[in-house]
Amino acid sequence: MPLQTLKFGDHVLSQHYSAKGLAVGDGGKSVVYFDAGTVSVDPPSIAATSKGTVTVTIPRAATGDLVFLTPPDTLEAGLVFVGAAVTSANTVTIALYNTTAAAIDGIARTWSYLLLRVA
Repeated sequence: MPLQTLKFGDHVLSQHYSAKGLAVGDGGKSVVYFDAGTVSVDPPSIAATSKGTVTVTIPRAATGDLVFLTPPDTLEAGLVFVGAAVTSANTVTIALYNTTAAAIDGIARTWSYLLLRVA
């Protein structure tokens, strides 16, 4: 199998390709689709010590895909990124937690994402 180098922004990933695509672990699964990019995330007002969610559109995202998001380092103090999931076609739901004693209404910022489909 040839060694292939993939680039995601400034990050480089080198892996061996199988006949079906980029092999993942020893489980016989392969990455059959991947995408990397940015998306605007505008958190709603989140009450003190509460979790809130926001949905964003990532084209070609499908239920079951793995999505990895990186919030900007300028995220409001007290807001913590909890996780994200593809909840329907082209839709990713992001969970945030407000650790402070007051509501926080975040502003729209650009986040980076990596989307993987494994089969």
